Amino acid sequence: PETMDDIDPEDLAELTGSIARHAPASLGAVLDRLPQDASLVAYLYNASFSVERPQGLAILRKVLALPPPARDAGEGRTALVMAWNNACIHAHELGDYRLAVEFADGGQPYAAENPYIYHSAACAYAATGQIDRALEQVSRAIEHGYEHTEKMETDNDLSPLQSDPRFGALFVEWRGRRADLN
Repeated sequence: PETMDDIDPEDLAELTGSIARHAPASLGAVLDRLPQDASLVAYLYNASFSVERPQGLAILRKVLALPPPARDAGEGRTALVMAWNNACIHAHELGDYRLAVEFADGGQPYAAENPYIYHSAACAYAATGQIDRALEQVSRAIEHGYEHTEKMETDNDLSPLQSDPRFGALFVEWRGRRADLN
């Protein structure tokens, strides 16, 4: 093929993952040359799992810079909304809390599709001292039926919230609603 535009998206993602693993210093140059093609979203998202966290974050940043797949785009859309969450987590784990907040903010339009975003956003906001915003994210996670609600209560990354009575009240309300359903 004469350009990357002529290479199958799955093959491009596999190549990107290989470069990330074996020549990480070249990853940025490769990511810059990838086509702006929404069909790459799912493949690159999957490639981000087989590499070290810094390279995974770089790949996820590229995923998030691609044209977003439509809501009905199946795997591509699912990968996009999961990429917002994973990018926030990676940035947080790497100690780049400012970047984690950027991903938390950017992921908000997709959070109803993936309530995990609310949890990771709460962690990002808590890490930067934005307690009210963090509490709002915990509340939204609960409202949207986040399947790991109980884990937020003891998440060390949310420890800045644990002394705030509003935090505990969210879980009392959540348990009360669950008890009413039984």
